[in-house]
Amino acid sequence: ADQGTPVDVVRYVRGCERGGLIDPSGVALPRLDEVSFDDPASLRQRLRTFLGDPPLRETIAEAQRAWVEARLTYTAGLRRTLARVGRLLREEGRDQRSKMDHAA
Repeated sequence: ADQGTPVDVVRYVRGCERGGLIDPSGVALPRLDEVSFDDPASLRQRLRTFLGDPPLRETIAEAQRAWVEARLTYTAGLRRTLARVGRLLREEGRDQRSKMDHAA
């Protein structure tokens, strides 16, 4: 939607669920709780933690990058689309066979 156009958030989220963009386990992003902050003090703490521990920072960044790549890239979207088309074709084939069996 463009700016100023109301968005039905529930419809949007349901579409993301159907499209496989939202992890059904409820995980928004791996280790999000370890990088989130909600006030200046928690931001300072996160900065100290990650500036002082580059391997931890790299591990979390890699986990989050992999999660995003698995769900939000063009290739990931194309894989989901092809999988969905394959499922629909199989279902249609089963429906057609079932109709033929009942007609016989």
